[in-house]
Amino acid sequence: MCCNQFPAPTNISASDGTEAYEIFITWTWSEGASSYRVYGSDSEDGIFFFLGETFEEYASIKEDDSIHYYYKVTAVDGSGDESERSTADEGWAITPPIIFNDNFDGTSFPSGWYATSTFWNYYSSSFWVTPGAAGTDNCFRLDGGYLQSLSEGVFAYRALGQSYQPSYLQIYVKSSSTLEEGGEIVGVGNAASFWIYFSNNGNLYLYGSGGSVNIGGYSSNSWYRLQLKNIDWTAKTYDFYINGVLEMENMPFANNTATGLSELQLWNDEPGCDFFFDEFFMW
Repeated sequence: MCCNQFPAPTNISASDGTEAYEIFITWTWSEGASSYRVYGSDSEDGIFFFLGETFEEYASIKEDDSIHYYYKVTAVDGSGDESERSTADEGWAITPPIIFNDNFDGTSFPSGWYATSTFWNYYSSSFWVTPGAAGTDNCFRLDGGYLQSLSEGVFAYRALGQSYQPSYLQIYVKSSSTLEEGGEIVGVGNAASFWIYFSNNGNLYLYGSGGSVNIGGYSSNSWYRLQLKNIDWTAKTYDFYINGVLEMENMPFANNTATGLSELQLWNDEPGCDFFFDEFFMW
């Protein structure tokens, strides 16, 4: 059923060439909505095709070109009734050379990754599947070592083969709990350049050369899109975003002697909590 009387989403905003190989769309929450449907077209006055449905107030559309597209969003209530479509907003992606990319969509242990535990598994991701995906969209699960009673936790690492100085990095992360010492994402070269940490007090921290910074709370079983933008290897700083929102500007590197990035690490420090990782890339 279409076009119930509850309001359509407002403030639709599609990214204007600020994201690599994707267009990131946000909108304002609609009262009464339980999910949202995204529609796209190659012209503002053209036919808008259904692209997918999400339970968040944002969506990521994968694009491998720089063509400008237009997007509209509807709200859907618990009965399946759909609002009118929102106004359209234009967006486009950029296509820079990719240094590293792993969307964890395979059906076996991904090539190039090594782990301290054999309990890595693929699970169907609860994050919205983008158009054009074949089958299910999978993610990487790190179980925290509870099957092995590893008090120090477990981690996986990916050597890059050489040292890079990326200007951008992205990863999606989800935790099954906020009550356990949790996941870490670490970039290592001659020293650690960035260090992101989900704590057992329900807060997300960034470690910098001057100490840790509390970015704020996170919820269990929710995907978070973490981005490091404007990584400056001279000033040793970066800007930190969550779900497209700037949370920390000019965050110092974890170690200000870092000169490059040659290894990526994913950690889960304690038993009793699963961490999930997806869409990991940098350029």
